[in-house]
Amino acid sequence: MEERTEVTEVQKVGGEFQVTTADGQLFVAEQLLITAGAWGARLAEQFGESVPLEPNGPQMSVTEPLPYALPTVIGVFTRIKEEVIYFRQIPRGNIII
Repeated sequence: MEERTEVTEVQKVGGEFQVTTADGQLFVAEQLLITAGAWGARLAEQFGESVPLEPNGPQMSVTEPLPYALPTVIGVFTRIKEEVIYFRQIPRGNIII
């Protein structure tokens, strides 16, 4: 399969997975890798698998273009997720927070 391929159906038949794409191709494999992000747990449930996922997306902000001031990425990381912060300035001047 290729990136950005629309999958229309996935079935488990015996010890194999059968994946059908929007253009009618059929892929058969012994293992299935679900790369659906936050939706992965719901898809895995279809095959009797429990995947404990808790979606937590980063909240980000972007400033207007500013004079260049951050020559490097600045990040503060702790075990407390509410205390994590990250700054970087892109070539256009915007600061991503």
